[in-house]
Amino acid sequence: MKRRTERLRELGDFIDIRCETLREDWPGRRAEAEKRINEFVQSQNDTGTRVIVVPFRVAGFGPYREVLEGLSYIADEQGFCPHPNMTAWIDQTARKYLPTLPEHN
Repeated sequence: MKRRTERLRELGDFIDIRCETLREDWPGRRAEAEKRINEFVQSQNDTGTRVIVVPFRVAGFGPYREVLEGLSYIADEQGFCPHPNMTAWIDQTARKYLPTLPEHN
């Protein structure tokens, strides 16, 4: 993610670029991450700065919509590989090597 952030700095004239994660994989750090992301977007809203949110996720927007509820931002909400076959491929590969994974809905 840091490399992508550095590349964005090279490509555009942005006021600020942040690399954050909601820590979906680490519940003990999740609340702290949500607070930090929410406060950053709120601070940018307070100054009238437009915020672009690009979650570094395979597909979808995940819980970001809920975390950013009530704040002003733009996002395409697709993730970096939005095609449904990508998610299916990841699921199939994971189940091949981790056969005890529970089924999902």
